[in-house]
Amino acid sequence: MDGGPVAEGALRKMTDAVAYRGPDGINHWVQGSVGLAHLQFCTTPEALREQQPLVSEGNIVVVCDGRVDNRAELLQELQILAPVTSESTDVDLVLSAYLAWGVDCVQHLFGDFAFAVWDQVEQRLFCARDHLGMRPFHYYFDGRRFIFGSEIMSLLQHPDVADELDEETMALYLLGRIGDSERTFYRNIKQIPPGHSLTVTGEGISKQLYWELKADQPIVLAADEDYVARFHELFDQAVRCRLRSITPVAVTLSGGLDSSSIACTAAKISETEGTPEYGLDAFSAVFEECPTADERPFIQAVHDKYEIRPHSIISDGFLGLKPLEGSYPLADHPFPIPYQARHEAILRQIKSENIRVVLSGEGGDEVMFGRVSSYFKHRLMNRQWHQLYTDFKMATPEWRRRFSKQLLLHSAPEWLQKIFRRGRPAEPTVASIISDEFAEKVNLDHLVNSVGTAKKFDSPYYQEQYELVVELGRSLFLSYYSRLSLLNQVETRVPFLDARLVDFVCRVPPEQKVRQVWSKALLRSAMKGILPEVVRLRRDKGNFSPLFLQGLQDQEANRFHQLLENGNLTRLGYIDPMELKSLYAQVTPDRKFPVLPFIAFFSLESWLEQTFEGRGGGVLPYQTRQ
Repeated sequence: MDGGPVAEGALRKMTDAVAYRGPDGINHWVQGSVGLAHLQFCTTPEALREQQPLVSEGNIVVVCDGRVDNRAELLQELQILAPVTSESTDVDLVLSAYLAWGVDCVQHLFGDFAFAVWDQVEQRLFCARDHLGMRPFHYYFDGRRFIFGSEIMSLLQHPDVADELDEETMALYLLGRIGDSERTFYRNIKQIPPGHSLTVTGEGISKQLYWELKADQPIVLAADEDYVARFHELFDQAVRCRLRSITPVAVTLSGGLDSSSIACTAAKISETEGTPEYGLDAFSAVFEECPTADERPFIQAVHDKYEIRPHSIISDGFLGLKPLEGSYPLADHPFPIPYQARHEAILRQIKSENIRVVLSGEGGDEVMFGRVSSYFKHRLMNRQWHQLYTDFKMATPEWRRRFSKQLLLHSAPEWLQKIFRRGRPAEPTVASIISDEFAEKVNLDHLVNSVGTAKKFDSPYYQEQYELVVELGRSLFLSYYSRLSLLNQVETRVPFLDARLVDFVCRVPPEQKVRQVWSKALLRSAMKGILPEVVRLRRDKGNFSPLFLQGLQDQEANRFHQLLENGNLTRLGYIDPMELKSLYAQVTPDRKFPVLPFIAFFSLESWLEQTFEGRGGGVLPYQTRQ
């Protein structure tokens, strides 16, 4: 877990615990005893911040990685309950919140955080992770020893923690599926799920849910403008609180609706209030050889409207599915998306400008997006015929034909669906790249059925809203981007994933997010007068498919065939090389081909190579539990 470095050679009492530098000079551990449970806290110097990770008050000690975003409200609530001032650090506020409310403190905290509180009187360790899972919290527990930290690598330094792969997680990743939110790629290491806390006592460990998305409880306001006003208030708050910094602040600006909304809102706050006091910088990936991915006209429209210092990174060369040369290995898990090199290049450029905080538009699609098809299905189920007819007329003829065809096919009896599909080439499935032996070993069908979304809703619209947000929190991307940023000494903050904003947006009625067949309608309405109109009313997005295709066919072609012959996934028997080779033969510019198997294949191979072979070890699978 990140924080600040424990001073070398210094002993800091944590009841009967001490903080010290590990024998290899790499890790700082804090250890103590809770009844039969032995506790250890691990972190690495690369992940350390300037702020001390430990604060204490009497018999209470807190170690924290994170940021508290509702400082003003907390200070007001805590004034008569705990010793706080405007000078209190965020870690101080976590400690004071625990002193005031005990384990209920998480009900009062908003931000990106992972923390642990040792309570000597109660003889317990209380741990928590933020609502959406921006900050990781990993742990190992064998019934008597509890070892925890932000980075899995630091836990693996402990002699009791083996670096054996969890083959079930590997199989799910190759399928493009998300496991349950406690899984990691290591057999004996788990993580606290987003929106959960964990309590460790002499009796063992117990998990508690403190926040979840209530998509089945729609928010009803009097008028459309009330939804827009409330969203504008929450979005402004989400951006404003993330501008707090003692160093310059930047935004990543792609030219899309989400990143531009953040950039323009931040610029407007900066112009009217001088926050941040250093002004604002924007970093954009631009392309000179791939016009479908280049969004400079939209980026320029933002710069024409506001005083934001521009920084462009020519990104045509970042085609492949691998990190930059010499980049840091991410030992926790593979990078979950293509173009890791482009993300790294932007972060390195931000760091070179001595900027340590950047606001990103990630999460905007998951939170703001309302799929038009699920919107129409919601209308159909609720027999809202007049509105359905009115909206249907607004759609393009091509979209109406496609949707009607899908709806009729979905509603038809199974025997009629089979007749319709007869003679049509079967779509290749991602599961086909997993070898039959590995599928049988992990009991693949049962495994897939065991990791579905827990909650079910009557409305397909609200089901989709719930699943988009929950799956994002369970995905690898948030923790990946958080770690990648930190390794480049930059903190990435994501306004669209402010829990207060997410809770509101995902519970508004469907017509607030889809209007006249326009998705993200609520965001578009709230950004009127703030965004340039050419950005606010754009319907398309940058198309990176040609870059992916070029990288797969040119940059990665030789590597692909070498890995099929001699790579770890083939050697371990996880994949069927012939099936993957067959999919590769379908990769042509004029044909839609499955992308996911190649992302999974390349990212897993890169991760295994960096994480295991890179430090002189071998890949150690384990015999999956029966």
